[in-house]
Formats: sequence, structure tokens, C-alpha cells
Amino acid sequence: SVNWYSSYISEVLVLVLSDSWKNTPIVALILLAGMTGISKELYSAAAVDGAGPIRRFVHVTLPNLRNFILIALVIRGISEFNIFVLPLVLVQYNPNLLSTLAFQFYSTSSINYSYAASTVLLTLVLVFALIAVKLRKER
Repeated sequence: SVNWYSSYISEVLVLVLSDSWKNTPIVALILLAGMTGISKELYSAAAVDGAGPIRRFVHVTLPNLRNFILIALVIRGISEFNIFVLPLVLVQYNPNLLSTLAFQFYSTSSINYSYAASTVLLTLVLVFALIAVKLRKER
């Protein structure tokens, strides 16, 4: 029997593995959708030019998946702001993050503090999304 909660490192490992298990399928679906849009002719043209599998991946696949990778990063980045349930349920850890503070203030009827925490959280998410949009337009 393995005690997953014996140390801080094992608790973090449990959280990382469970978060990855929960969120990997959506990233895989987004990337799969992007890969289906890449023409086979690009790969065959690269092969005719003498590109090996690694070069085809770097010069054909990655540039064509750039927008899809960005979308996956935005979705994962925004979802990381709401990750207070997983540590609470798995290891009974309740960090004082902005999202948990907003919930705590709301549940204890400190509505003004809850509004402030939610506004700061919204600002952070919007900044993250605007950076992603700016990166997408640089193409």
C-alpha cells in the first residue's frame, strides 16, 4: 500500500498527475483538430525536398499547429485560475489563492471583498487572454 499523502512532494505529484489526467484529453482533441487540417501534400512535398521526420515536424506540423497550440494554452491557462477544488478534495489543501479568496469572502458574506477579489481575478484572466490574442496577431 502506498501512502500518497506522506510528504509534500507526493501530494504535489498526486495533484500534477490528476490535473494532467483531467485536462490532457481537451488539449489532445484541439491538437488533433489542427492536425486534420494539415494537407498531406505539404508532408509529401517536404519529403521530396529531403526533409526527415523531425524536420517535417518542425517545419510543417508546428507552424500549422501554432494557432491550435495557442488556443490550448489559453484554455489551460484560464482553467488553472480555477484549480482550487482539486487540491481541496484530494489532499485537503486550501491555499489562499485569488479564486478561493473570492469564494471564501462570498460564503462569509464579505461581498465587497469578494467583488474585489473577483475583479482582480478577471483582470488577470483578461491580461492572459489579451497576450494570447496579441501573439496570434503577430503571425
